[in-house]
Amino acid sequence: MTTGEKIAALRRAAGLSQEALADRLDLSRQAVSKWEADQAVPGMDNLLELSRIFGVSVDTLLRPDEELPGKSGEGQEQEMKATVSPKGFYVSYKPVLTRKTKAFIIAVALLFAVSAVGSVVSLVGLTRLQERLALLQSRVDALPAGGDVIYMPSPDSGAAEAADMADARVDYTLDRADPTKLSLQISAMPREIDATESAQFCVKGGGQSVTVPAAYENGSYTGTAQFPLMDTVSVYLLLTKEGATRNLLVRHLEYLEDEYQLYVDASLAEGGLSWSAGRGASLTGRMCVSIESHAAETVLYPVSGRVVVYVNGEEYDSLPIDDITARAEEWRQPDMAGATRFYYIDLPWTQIDAEMDAVTWTVEITDNFGRVQTTE
Repeated sequence: MTTGEKIAALRRAAGLSQEALADRLDLSRQAVSKWEADQAVPGMDNLLELSRIFGVSVDTLLRPDEELPGKSGEGQEQEMKATVSPKGFYVSYKPVLTRKTKAFIIAVALLFAVSAVGSVVSLVGLTRLQERLALLQSRVDALPAGGDVIYMPSPDSGAAEAADMADARVDYTLDRADPTKLSLQISAMPREIDATESAQFCVKGGGQSVTVPAAYENGSYTGTAQFPLMDTVSVYLLLTKEGATRNLLVRHLEYLEDEYQLYVDASLAEGGLSWSAGRGASLTGRMCVSIESHAAETVLYPVSGRVVVYVNGEEYDSLPIDDITARAEEWRQPDMAGATRFYYIDLPWTQIDAEMDAVTWTVEITDNFGRVQTTE
């Protein structure tokens, strides 16, 4: 299992939602979501806190070949204790230092000792230089053919924008005609201006680039562009004169996909999945579904939703969430920068002809752009 899969499994076993775990770590829910999707790795401080919360070693979280407590395997040294409470069945883990964890701690200590002997300053400087060279090389293809690169700022340097631009602004929103694209309004005022230079804007991200004209007026360059929706986008101003090009960073935008996505979570407030002889499985009680939108104003909101029950991976039945459409107007209030709504659904499935472990369920939410977001 990957580190993300282990964090997700341990979180569910502890009865925590992504938001609840994020609150305990003093982080955003999106950070936990990126860990579980293996799009990011927790830092050492967060790994230690996760180890404490879930009662497992850091070594167990990091090593793919290290099984979670309670799974079969040799050398298993974690104790597992099951308890039953009025809220249901939970599994807790008693943390202990295993031989592998002790070896890992010793190895880390030795690594720090060896690093102290060498020239730390020189090593860090060389690493940063190599990273910058690799970044420059990866962005050469953004420039138009036939020009020489005079300057290529790094988008991970906050000082780059301040050094090149007296003023810069990039406004963006989801394209209503095509929700897979962003519409960008770009304005840039370089600190050094030569009115004889020809100008273009270049938008880059995810190995793709789009170049559009830039109009000059009163010391500023303006332009519009459409670009595929992705998490990270960089905007450059290309100024060319006599075959040489200045490539100036206008803005580096991050976490755009998070802004244009509905986040769905669901939990059983009452009841749950059970099995009885002669009646088979049942899924009854009350479910709480939370839908969260970070999109500003009127861009994004749910228009339909349903709870779906599966038996052996095949759809068995579904139940619509009726009041989502009726309450859609609440998501479109002027100047509302994001919103969270809670819906409570009574589950009616009292008799399903199947074993309990063959029954699963999910919640599907469709947004106003026709995209479907699901939760386990």
